[in-house]
Amino acid sequence: MNATTASVILVSLFTVAGSAQLSDLTLQRLQGAALLAARPLELSVNGGCSRTYYADEQMVISVTSPLDGYLYLFYFRADGIVTMMLFPCRHFWDDLPVVVKAGASFTLPPDSARISLAIAPPLGIEALLGLVIPSEQTDLVSYFRAYDASEYAYRTGDQEGFALFLARKIVDLQARGVECAAALCVYTSVSVLPVSSPAPPQPPLPAEACAVGPDFRCASAVWPPECLPEGADIAAMPREQLPDTFGPGDDAILLPAGHYTGTLGEGDWQDWYRIRAAYGDAFIVWLDPGGLVVDLYLVHDPCGDVLAECLSAGTATTMHVPCYAGVDCPDLGECFLDGECRFFIRVVWRGGSGNYRLSILKGFPEIPSP
Repeated sequence: MNATTASVILVSLFTVAGSAQLSDLTLQRLQGAALLAARPLELSVNGGCSRTYYADEQMVISVTSPLDGYLYLFYFRADGIVTMMLFPCRHFWDDLPVVVKAGASFTLPPDSARISLAIAPPLGIEALLGLVIPSEQTDLVSYFRAYDASEYAYRTGDQEGFALFLARKIVDLQARGVECAAALCVYTSVSVLPVSSPAPPQPPLPAEACAVGPDFRCASAVWPPECLPEGADIAAMPREQLPDTFGPGDDAILLPAGHYTGTLGEGDWQDWYRIRAAYGDAFIVWLDPGGLVVDLYLVHDPCGDVLAECLSAGTATTMHVPCYAGVDCPDLGECFLDGECRFFIRVVWRGGSGNYRLSILKGFPEIPSP
């Protein structure tokens, strides 16, 4: 998920290495779940379902329910691994009611939301299942190991099992006389834009050629050139101005892969940013201090442990940031256990003045053999 001044959910999260895909059994069970419901739910993405979407395309989900009830939206990612509880989730949709009214159209995200949706790798056949149930179903949330719908939760590695759980859930509701509505939206996402669409401002990063070692580390003035498109110059990349962020937590802006510029000085001595990755992803964090001298830290979110540091950096430097199941952090052992790695980037002023350049490049981790 990424953010500028507002948050942007990358619906497919981040790139995952491997050949896994949404299985036929998962799709069959989801189709069965939708058919088992007593009432059909009107569910569409950008006005339809059976179509092709392109990377970075913004999505709008529309729901019209035939009955009053609690809305649940579950996203099944194309890698065959990750399932996301897209709604309800107060982490993103804190201002939205969880109950929809019969016959009323519900749009996600609404026009006033701080969140937007965008297609991102891994790409392929994806699915969105919608449910409306008259009473709240806490087990649908706890299945994701989340305490309640205020948490941001994924489930990894069990799409087929969760699809079967949903089908059985609907059968159980029907047996108890609880009428529910359901619908399934299956669509395909690809990376190539149609000829009629405007080209993106820069070519996509070739993540399959951007390998990051298994350790969090700082490397002065060294970064893998294959992490940028061939012939690209990192110094000449168009850059987005970063806002000042003075501390960790929710005050730290969540950044997607991209190219940025920030400012530090005596009266503005530190910036905090966040990055997140799903298992099987990696980042190269590149910082050119320009006329500044800075300390650059990679910090565990939320524990606060420093995973890597580049101290008194006066020249361009990089941090290697892998994310995979079993990755260890100092003093924490296996520190990311929910299918996602969360980090803070902290930039601390030590001397000089002016702007620094920050680039976040996506890649994949070199996972050690067991």
